[in-house]
Amino acid sequence: PAVAANVTGNATYTAKWTPIVYTITFDVDGTLLCETAPHYMNWMLCFYRYLHDDTYTADPADRARVAEMEEYVLKNKAHKDWGTDEQILQAKAFRGLTQEEYSMSVRKFLDTNSPVGLSNLTWGTALYWPMIEVVSYLVANDFKVYLCSGVDRDVCRVLVKDIYDIPVNQMMTSDVNYVTESQAAKGEWTENLNSGSSSYSPGEKIVRGDMKQLCTGINKIVIMRRELGKKPILSWGNSSGDYPMFHYTNHDNPLPHISFCLLCDDQKRELGDTVKASKCKAACEENGWVPVSMRDEWATIYGDDVKVSTIK
Repeated sequence: PAVAANVTGNATYTAKWTPIVYTITFDVDGTLLCETAPHYMNWMLCFYRYLHDDTYTADPADRARVAEMEEYVLKNKAHKDWGTDEQILQAKAFRGLTQEEYSMSVRKFLDTNSPVGLSNLTWGTALYWPMIEVVSYLVANDFKVYLCSGVDRDVCRVLVKDIYDIPVNQMMTSDVNYVTESQAAKGEWTENLNSGSSSYSPGEKIVRGDMKQLCTGINKIVIMRRELGKKPILSWGNSSGDYPMFHYTNHDNPLPHISFCLLCDDQKRELGDTVKASKCKAACEENGWVPVSMRDEWATIYGDDVKVSTIK
């Protein structure tokens, strides 16, 4: 510690050195928990909200569109890209809910719905045990862990609660606009950057609006640059959507750095996709990333009670 005089010269103080905080980023779907069973968890939540949640009355046209999507997913045991319909419908399903109300809705879904093809498991417990160990180890050793994912920010907050010691403000993920109740009453579901209004009624609720940003692919590194202001030293993902994050972590980084790619190559304990795993492994070999085999390097995935009932 350095000792220096104050401005009057009559006293001294001890200035402690500020330690370097090493930042680490993790994808969520397919990296920390089950990815597509048979679709992304975010989408299964959307299906549930529109079609199976008796507390929600959806617009008939929206409900019909979502029913068509769910039918395709369940029939083909595969996901599909529906373009901007995905973001619009997901956000619209929960418009007008407060953060607390949304979190309760998410918790109910996680506790009562199960990934298709896996027994003795809910979406809320579909977390990879080895990754819980990895994240817990890093947090315990003073690394600053962020989630960087296409999953909704407030979904991530519910997912990690009581499992990962990751603060709620360390989520760099897809996000919606938040608006005041008065804005919502006027149908203003997007933050108005030009209003400059300071009018706010004490006690007025802040509610969810429309989609604000999607944190996938190249958007991940744009959001990381804005929210971190520096590069992480370690990143961990599982698919081509995480490749920009890997490149960003490893290119021209002044600090020691590394990227890990989890391979979904286990078809006995998980709904593995060996074609995707082979492509990811080849990308790792080409770029110097570290492949991690679920099949060959993990003693367990979800625990011994969870069994694969259907292999897609």
